[in-house]
Amino acid sequence: MGIQLLTGLVQITLHFLQLLLSHYRLRQHIKECLVERAYHDPDIEVRQKAAFQLAICYSVGFGCSRNEMEAEKWLKLSKNPTSELSSAIFFLRDEQDIVYENKAIVALVRNGNFQSLEYGLEYRQEPSLHKVEEEYKREIHDLSAALGPDHVGVLILRMILAGIMMDQGRFPEAEQAVRQTLDMYTARLGPGHQETLRCTNVLATILEENDKFDESKSLHKIVLEQRVRLLGPNHLDTLESARQLSTVLQSLGEYDEAGAMATRDYEGRLVVLGEKHPAVYESMANVASITQDMGHLNDSVWWNERALEGRTQVLGREHPQTLTSMSNLASVLQELGEYEGAEPLFLEDLELSRRTLGEEHQDTITALSNLGLLYMDMERYDESEQITRDALTMGEKVQGHDHSATLIGRSNLALVLERTERYGEAEELLREVLHSREKLFEPSNLLIATSMYNLAQNYAHQGRLEEAMRLHDEALQIRKTKLGEKHPFTLESMAEVGHIMRVWHRFLEAEDLLRTVLRSRVEALGYDHSDTHDALGELICVLHDQGKSKEVAEELGRFAEAQGAEEESDEEIVQ
Repeated sequence: MGIQLLTGLVQITLHFLQLLLSHYRLRQHIKECLVERAYHDPDIEVRQKAAFQLAICYSVGFGCSRNEMEAEKWLKLSKNPTSELSSAIFFLRDEQDIVYENKAIVALVRNGNFQSLEYGLEYRQEPSLHKVEEEYKREIHDLSAALGPDHVGVLILRMILAGIMMDQGRFPEAEQAVRQTLDMYTARLGPGHQETLRCTNVLATILEENDKFDESKSLHKIVLEQRVRLLGPNHLDTLESARQLSTVLQSLGEYDEAGAMATRDYEGRLVVLGEKHPAVYESMANVASITQDMGHLNDSVWWNERALEGRTQVLGREHPQTLTSMSNLASVLQELGEYEGAEPLFLEDLELSRRTLGEEHQDTITALSNLGLLYMDMERYDESEQITRDALTMGEKVQGHDHSATLIGRSNLALVLERTERYGEAEELLREVLHSREKLFEPSNLLIATSMYNLAQNYAHQGRLEEAMRLHDEALQIRKTKLGEKHPFTLESMAEVGHIMRVWHRFLEAEDLLRTVLRSRVEALGYDHSDTHDALGELICVLHDQGKSKEVAEELGRFAEAQGAEEESDEEIVQ
């Protein structure tokens, strides 16, 4: 079986960078097919051409380990002089940009419509991710030796390897690798080159995962500004930058700006791509997520329903993106307390994930866990516990004891146990999660703060308020430092500290904290959000404890008046 490009043999030198962007097994397959043609093709000229391509493969490590003796052997069989091979290697060494001959593909690339593989998702199907990584490391080593460590092909492979690390949740490793690669891109191509900007974008995404939100936000803004200047405001790469900036702004709790960026992305894609395009549905899902965090749950339902309907029509009911929309819609309905609407969606997500991805796929495990948490809210505790245990067992088997997804599964089980007042069992699980995260991350990591918060809540349920206060205070300090004083997570911790102070009759300190929480939630979320209502309730309680009846009445009156004004303003906007 030979591999052909149109009517002739594949020319590695002409398609080298494109081939590096493809699945690594394709490169191995090309090399194997060339061997077949070099030995068995009836045409001697074809055999010699195949032999020359194999000499290139072994010279640079394309589809095989770099081997100069093998390269020399195949060069002799090709009947080409050494200078011919040297010229081919020089041509590869000098290659800097991916060039497409097909004009239609050129237009797609120029407009941002041509996307590369999602390598992390692609390689999840491989029996051993370790072997995939080793192959990429081998290719990077061989290509660096043949063409130089800053060759664009080497940088492409380094970015793919970083993507595989990211998909496994190994963000600190990925950050280090991408920072080094970005330095090389900048030195070789310049700071304004599209590949340099693409690498900067990836680094910004990794920084968000590593809790470095301010640096992530800064880099995303730089890339967005550069792309607006170089490509225009409605180029798909520019719009993707706006979408990615919206996600880090969402993480920072800067919802108004996040919403503006997400809307900019959605409206731009709608104009460029039309309504029935997968990328437009991705933008819809992003808007839905931000509106959900802002507490506009009915709006979020509307956006999620549109995304689900569109993805079902265009991609099919079993497509992973359709299943994501199904789960997203179900989660908003769950938050609204519309459990009868959420349950069939979660069940369908689980059934289709099992059928299309398999029982042991992470998306299937997540779908199972989501169903367990829904049943917890529905007070179907026996079913909830069994399903959540099944999800945890499967996660430990597939991902390992300390994988980030497994730790979330363990926390979910603890939450279910707490609902049935089995605080001792839940405490043991939460301690495990905190210990694992302390081994994996720096002390100031937000996941550690989350674990501290969860364990503190467990202690509070058991009446161990001093231990709870210590952990809540530590979590509060981390969240303040990482996210700022007005972020929802910071306010969540602040509210719990205020609650314990109230129990301890430290009313003035509690009142001061709870007023801060209420004021910040009103600013960020408005008067009609459930978190704002909770903050008002806590403040009213601490005022009542102090006998401040007049202030209670004033606070309630002021809140009702402001809430009414906000509702009138919303009605005017709708009209």
